[in-house]
Amino acid sequence: MESSPPPDNASARLAAPEALAVPEPSADPALERLATLARDLFEVPTALVTLLERRRLRCIAGQGWTRRDLPPEGTFCSHAIAGGDTLVVEDALADPRFVGALRVDGIPDIRFYAGVPLRPDGEAVGTLCLLDSRPRSLSPRERQLLEQLAAQAEVLLTQHALRQRQRRQQEELELSTQRMAAVLEESAAGIIRIDRRGTMRDINPFALRLLGYPRHELVGENIKALMHDGEASRHDGYLSRYLAGEAPRIIGQGREVVARHRDGRRVPVHLAVSAIRGGDGEVDEFIGILTDLSEIHEARRAAQRERRLLGAIIDGSREPIYARSSGGRYLAANRACRELLGLGALEGEPPPLSVLLSHALAAQIESAEREVVSLGSPRQLVLGEVKGRHLELSLSPLGNREEGVRGVVGVVHDTTEARRQSNLLRVLHQGITDYQALMSGHRLWEFLMEALRELTDSDYALIGEVVEAEGAPALKLHAITDLSWSEESRRLMERLRSGDMMLTNPDSLLGRVFAHGEVIMTEDLASHPGRGGFPPGHPSLRNYLGVPIHDGQSVIGMFAIANGRRRYDQALLEWLKPFTSTCALLINLHRGLAERERATEALAQARDQAERASRAKSEFLSSMSHELRTPLNAVLGYAQLLANSRQQPLNERQARQVAQIERSGQHLLALINDVLDLARIEAGKLSLSLERVRLDELVGDALMSVQTSAADAGVTLSAPEISALTEVRADYTRLKQVLLNLLSNAIKYNRRGGRVEVSVSGESARVWVSVRDTGLGIAQEHQSALFEPFQRLGAEHGAIEGTGIGLSITRQLVEAMSGEIWVESRLGEGSVFHVALPLADAGPAPEAAASEAAPSGGQGPMASCRVLYVEDNPANRQLMHEVFAELEGAELITVGCAEEALERLGRELPDLLLLDIHLPGMDGHALLARLRREPQWSSLPVLAVTASAMPSDIRRGRLAGFDGYLTKPLDLERLRRVLNEHLPIEGEPHA
Repeated sequence: MESSPPPDNASARLAAPEALAVPEPSADPALERLATLARDLFEVPTALVTLLERRRLRCIAGQGWTRRDLPPEGTFCSHAIAGGDTLVVEDALADPRFVGALRVDGIPDIRFYAGVPLRPDGEAVGTLCLLDSRPRSLSPRERQLLEQLAAQAEVLLTQHALRQRQRRQQEELELSTQRMAAVLEESAAGIIRIDRRGTMRDINPFALRLLGYPRHELVGENIKALMHDGEASRHDGYLSRYLAGEAPRIIGQGREVVARHRDGRRVPVHLAVSAIRGGDGEVDEFIGILTDLSEIHEARRAAQRERRLLGAIIDGSREPIYARSSGGRYLAANRACRELLGLGALEGEPPPLSVLLSHALAAQIESAEREVVSLGSPRQLVLGEVKGRHLELSLSPLGNREEGVRGVVGVVHDTTEARRQSNLLRVLHQGITDYQALMSGHRLWEFLMEALRELTDSDYALIGEVVEAEGAPALKLHAITDLSWSEESRRLMERLRSGDMMLTNPDSLLGRVFAHGEVIMTEDLASHPGRGGFPPGHPSLRNYLGVPIHDGQSVIGMFAIANGRRRYDQALLEWLKPFTSTCALLINLHRGLAERERATEALAQARDQAERASRAKSEFLSSMSHELRTPLNAVLGYAQLLANSRQQPLNERQARQVAQIERSGQHLLALINDVLDLARIEAGKLSLSLERVRLDELVGDALMSVQTSAADAGVTLSAPEISALTEVRADYTRLKQVLLNLLSNAIKYNRRGGRVEVSVSGESARVWVSVRDTGLGIAQEHQSALFEPFQRLGAEHGAIEGTGIGLSITRQLVEAMSGEIWVESRLGEGSVFHVALPLADAGPAPEAAASEAAPSGGQGPMASCRVLYVEDNPANRQLMHEVFAELEGAELITVGCAEEALERLGRELPDLLLLDIHLPGMDGHALLARLRREPQWSSLPVLAVTASAMPSDIRRGRLAGFDGYLTKPLDLERLRRVLNEHLPIEGEPHA
């Protein structure tokens, strides 16, 4: 019989309770006679009656087979039972469902099977089946006869089952008393027999142990002896009222009561009393079941303690937490949540959210809660400003998908301080990264002042730079909030903003800051001793904070704020330290740029002293770079402190912003280093370490370094494969600096979605590294000034950062390594920068090398012959010229397109044509087809020389009629062999 598992419905029936009692293994004589009749009628060696019993198929009657148990699953019979209809398998070996049927001990493999499901109670529980080891068929008449015998077997099974059931009932009746006694004695619950008067007639050991009594003290006593106090007095009434026909209060229902232990202590129990009725329907006695609830009560008390503890923990949270049912009813809310919503203790149903919050916000929260209940997954919700605080809400399902989501748990996060911190980081980031554009548009100081007002919730602010006026410090205002209240005051404000007027009083509230470096902080400006009188009409000022901006020990500027809605205190002052350091850096940069502009103007006026002015400029730049490092150190230091704070760790968003500040600071440091490099180069103090440099490693390293900035700018980087043998003589670090500068410019001045490609090509003595971009391009009239220092060609008025010295340094580094740099660019189409460097150990090839490269096979030099090469790439044409320079007697002619090739072929026919496939205009395939159509050119040998190297490309080339197919990069040895095959050898006639 077959060993594969039965269908799922068969497995379900095997697992279901049997509808018919299954007989013992001993065969029923009537069923045996029926099986014998079936075997004789159908002339088969085996006939069986089988039944399902406890997931096994059992033979209860049969002829031709002595086994009683069949294989457990996957048999023919299980398929017949599962299918619910007569199953006939004429040849199991021919039926793919039954190939490899199980060999049963004692009989050959079964090949023929006919089985009828038996349904004595309507559900198939067995079969009448015929088995044979030979294949055979079953006629319709035989099938009908087999089904009639099965109907008779169902009758016999029913009778047999009835007899079995009667015998079991008798046995069960005999065991019933024994079981009851065992239940009473061994039960893990207290059982008490009580008569109609409430007298205990029997009590089991568990109840005796539970309450501490011996049996003789309780039997014959009223049940109320076990009850405590009030329960005892009421118990007789429960029984009498029930017997009188009143609605039961404890009989048949059960309740928790307190029993009395023999030693007087209270024992919590669950008492369930059931009425036992006689044959006349009257109550004979009662059975009381006592369940010990001591552990449950203790667990309840522990749970209550845990709930109180959890409630205290949740109430102690500063973040509002609540739980609501799916219907919107509050299940719990901690103190912070009640305070936020203006609720007292949750006594009674709180008002709807729409009453506590705005209708729009309440609808947003309720919609999100419904989504969490529906999907069973958490959600984040930004609530915005609520009662002066910026809030976010985290919603989680209360329950799970399997057991059902009963509601939501909400945790409200106060992000006010985080947003404030984020705003500070945003201001610092923008001030550092966009300072060039902000300064060029004269918007930097206004930007910083407005940011300061926003960060501190102040009405008024000013930022100024400390300068020297008549030997004393004075304050030059760069930005100030308009405080004018009259025409005269308006003119005064204009003079202050323009820088025509400076503040010099060292004893005023401002003077104590810029002249003495003091921090002035007051919440009551009117009573401050340093306050001077304000003119009539001057806006009222409540509080004031003045902060000096230091560079080392020197005060270089200050800022002040007034009328803040937040308290001015030491915490605010500490929080503003990064802002103060950034202002110091920007003031120094402002001074440096102003000084640079003055230096540039002086240089323009003294062109005849260029060399001396250049040295002075270099020394100045070096000095200025040193001075810029001091405030930059503060910016980077505070950025690192923010990023690594253990007491107040940043969230993920703030960490990214701090990292951006640090990267921007590092960028400024790189700019400073560039300035130093320029000074060092121009002073002739640059040292180089020239060595063999592999270009594939250097290009890969440089591309990896700018990968992130390219991804941020939406620019794609690419580089064709570079041979590991391509080496130049250069300083690795400086050459990488050159390539990084060109790549950075190609990314910065590109467009989103643009490309940057690095390629390498070469000749016998030099290698070109080219960086091509798809950016805006450079106008022809500006290209001559591109490599001059401090030249940005108008970009200084845009948002792209830079100093204009990178390309100047790049050119001087390249020239210091005996190289050359130049640019090709068209406005609107992009640019390509070429760097040419000498090959490592480049020199003329020795004569031995030429002889080694000569073709093998004993062939002599080529006879005088002419080869035409069609190639649009100049570097590839140059390479081929180098190859042919080694071939004696062969002349190479090159053209750049197919049209030029046709014109050349019209004048003279070469011995061989080398043809690139991808050509401008007519491509190589089109040119070949044209040649093969023309009689005067049809026999000309044509070799493809192409970068199309896929198998499909090669197949296409051969089908097109090329005489050979060479792929790039060229294998020069193979190229020479192919040329020898198609060009005449000296002493042989021309083809």
